[in-house]
Amino acid sequence: MSVADRADEYMRYAEHCLKLVKVIPEQESRMLCREMAGEWLRLTAGTVEDVARNAQPPKQRRETGRARS
Repeated sequence: MSVADRADEYMRYAEHCLKLVKVIPEQESRMLCREMAGEWLRLTAGTVEDVARNAQPPKQRRETGRARS
C-alpha cells in the first residue's frame, strides 16, 4: 500500500467516524467518535507531511575545507 493510499484510507476512517456521530444517540459515544476522527485526521496529516518531506531532494553536505584522509 502506498503512502498516498494510506492517507486516503485514514481520511475515510475519519469520515466514517463523523458519520457515526450523526446517528449515535449517546453523548459520550459521539464524543469518542469525534476524538477518533481527530486522531485519524492527525494520522492523515502526518502521512501527507511524510510524502512531502520525502519528495524534497536531500540537502547536500557542505564541505568544510578539511582534507579527507
